[in-house]
Amino acid sequence: MDLEIARVGEIADLTPLFVEQLGGIDPALHGAVIESLRESLEQPAARSIDKSLNEANTYYVVHSSDLQLLKAAVGIAVGVLPSANPLGALPTLVGLLYRYRKHRARIDGEQAAVLLCLRAARPKGCTLGELTRALPLEKPLSEARVLEVLGSLRAMLLENGKRSDFVAESGGIWTASDV
Repeated sequence: MDLEIARVGEIADLTPLFVEQLGGIDPALHGAVIESLRESLEQPAARSIDKSLNEANTYYVVHSSDLQLLKAAVGIAVGVLPSANPLGALPTLVGLLYRYRKHRARIDGEQAAVLLCLRAARPKGCTLGELTRALPLEKPLSEARVLEVLGSLRAMLLENGKRSDFVAESGGIWTASDV
């Protein structure tokens, strides 16, 4: 399997995909719909780390930019498609949700705690020692173990087969990457 690092692209890169999904809408409206998506992407998403409903010690993480894109696309699908055909929105929404699921990574409780701590330390981030002390776990982790967890959050395998970083380090300062 050929794995590649995921990248954050421009909305222009996604325009062909949006046009394909807007097949049932008058082509004259495509530009307005895509521009509406662009504006919606500037609003922050609500959650990017979710606990599994049926698996113990399992969480799913997705980049905030993917959540923003999903939120905008669903808003447009619900707002535009029902006026033409109410049932026409359902396959589009199911397709969007399926694609969204492919952009997530499966993590455990320690990884989720580290990401949540780094997200709370935004935008400045924190050192390994600060992060280790700030973790809200019942059983404290050693700095060596926290470093292992941080390493595991780099180049994580997403469900779409690509790899993506959820943490970054620069000059000894760790930050959450788009989470």
